Amino acid sequence: MAPNGDILVGSEQGLRILNPITTDNLNLLEFGGRVFSVDCTDTHIFLGVQVMKKIRTTVITLDAQYNETNRWTIKRNSVDLADIGDKICMTHGMYEKISQYNIASGELIAEIKCDSPSDSVSGCLDNSFVVTNEDKNTVEKIDIVDDSLQRRWVLEGIIKPFSMTVDSQGVTWARSNRYDQITRISKHGELKGIEQSFNIMNEPSLTNLSNSLV
Repeated sequence: MAPNGDILVGSEQGLRILNPITTDNLNLLEFGGRVFSVDCTDTHIFLGVQVMKKIRTTVITLDAQYNETNRWTIKRNSVDLADIGDKICMTHGMYEKISQYNIASGELIAEIKCDSPSDSVSGCLDNSFVVTNEDKNTVEKIDIVDDSLQRRWVLEGIIKPFSMTVDSQGVTWARSNRYDQITRISKHGELKGIEQSFNIMNEPSLTNLSNSLV
């Protein structure tokens, strides 16, 4: 969700801006490629953009009024991104590494190897992030320690987790594409519960959270 409350949706055409009440299209911002990931703070919007048939990812920063303030490009395809403080963390699919970049310059700071491709990534308030791995059926939490990445915990048996977000309490909500269900995981890596996506999406108090899981 944007700083002003709009719903933001990445698409093949660009960034779609939707009315938060009616979900009507308000605008479409084009960036010359597919917007595959959107992450927001109270003041900025970070986009991951890929151009078809080109092995590269462009990270674009917008202010709260949708003005572009920064961009940089890496020669690598990516799956998802999350901003954590002054850094951007990205998953790269078949590259099988999770990378950490300087948010302003795009300089590579650190990487951590994965056993198989990782998918969704979401930042946490304690200078860490959570990633899903659909092939391995796992969700894991990784700490940012100085300029290195260190695994804190791995929870196995989460069937086909894909989209995911972390709430203000540090609870991870991971959605399974195969069974249309949401798995809740504590900030310590403990299973808290599994519910059908329909029940979560229709809970008024979780409207903002639900928009991150579709």
